[in-house]
Amino acid sequence: MNKISAFLDQICLHISCKAVHSEVRQELSEHIDELKDTYLSEGLNEDEALNKAIAAMGDADVIGTRLDKQHRPQIEWSLLLLTVLIALFGGAAMYFIGQDSGQIQFPRYLFFSGVGLAVLLSVTMFDYTKLFKLSWFFYAAVNLILILGLFGARINGSHRVVYFAGYGFSPAGLLHFTIIPLSVWLCRAERWSDFIKLFLLAAFPMVLTALYPSMINILIFAVMLLVSAAVAVLKSNTLQNKKQYILICCLFLLLAAVIGFFLMPEYLRAKLRAFIDYNADPLGAGYLPMTAQKWLMASKPIGATNFDILGAPIDRTMPNAANEYVLVNIITKFGWIAGLFLVAVVIVFLVRLFLTVSKVKNRFGFFLSLSACLVLTIKFVFSILMNFNLFPFADLSVPLISYGGADYCVTMALIGIILSVWRRNNIVPAGKRKTGQMKEKNKFLSFHDGKLIIDFKKK
Repeated sequence: MNKISAFLDQICLHISCKAVHSEVRQELSEHIDELKDTYLSEGLNEDEALNKAIAAMGDADVIGTRLDKQHRPQIEWSLLLLTVLIALFGGAAMYFIGQDSGQIQFPRYLFFSGVGLAVLLSVTMFDYTKLFKLSWFFYAAVNLILILGLFGARINGSHRVVYFAGYGFSPAGLLHFTIIPLSVWLCRAERWSDFIKLFLLAAFPMVLTALYPSMINILIFAVMLLVSAAVAVLKSNTLQNKKQYILICCLFLLLAAVIGFFLMPEYLRAKLRAFIDYNADPLGAGYLPMTAQKWLMASKPIGATNFDILGAPIDRTMPNAANEYVLVNIITKFGWIAGLFLVAVVIVFLVRLFLTVSKVKNRFGFFLSLSACLVLTIKFVFSILMNFNLFPFADLSVPLISYGGADYCVTMALIGIILSVWRRNNIVPAGKRKTGQMKEKNKFLSFHDGKLIIDFKKK
């Protein structure tokens, strides 16, 4: 065994990432044992079989150097560049729109852009696996902040805002950070009772968020939770009647929507009615969607429109032109081609998100990045559809593009989570395995017809 340890030690000297040392040592030692057993069956004695098995593995320095190249942190550059591209587009839009609008304080926007960039880089470089043992801490922290936020200032009699260093933000958006404990629990879910516990634990922060109230955050979170749980069920090897579960989830979502409609405040129901027919209440809940439609119809393919409403520009007719209706503002100022180009870039960004998540090997990393990906996707889709009057008006800005502060940083943190998971995709083991059990999917070593094959390209 000292010879095997010396051989493995020499290999690991070349592998800079210590996190993979145990996995490499286990897999290599298992293959040495396989080779040794083969040579023993051919009539060699114990010492001869061990020496020949180690020699058959090859040069330890060459193996270590090649494995070091394979197990290095990686950056998903296309995703990072698309994030920067959308953020720069949003920044340019804020600058030019701010020249004619009193809604935008560009220095404030630059400040939060810098903070958001720092959050993105910090989360990306952070080892996400450390979050696994902190699931209950994050669950308690998010709920505590949500409870304390209920004592914050009320805006227009509804939304509660907490002020810090002169800047106000709504803690309701922090609901999405419960994806950290939820991802841990999804990893451990093996029975139907585990999923019931998962939904019950998720219900508490949702109830707190409803007290703000922030129904749009609850909707985003609920859809994300159901989709993530459905994926966990489909990937499970122990659960039965999976199709019935998916059907129950759909019925549960429908039932929740019906109950939510009757329990929601009157002003939210008015927004839903305005979505169906904004002309029915043109001076109330239907005003914003009706005005957005007027500006969209008057916009040009290229360049700013000459249209106005009673001599007033868009920022004076729509108080949400820099936030919720920023895409309408962009189309009005720069034309339909600019707006549709931005939507196309967002679609490419979202596709890239899902492609990246689909390649994650670690189970916890997969569910964590999937949950973050779903939250971002739902936010983008709902907010863009809202700008075209294809979704009811809600307190939901377009991620990375709208004029915002805390929401911008939350978006950057969610993207950072996905980049962090991908950065360690070749480092973190796919999951726990029983002693002596080879990992079929991710092993880079195989033994066929008496020959050892080391696949250095195996991801």
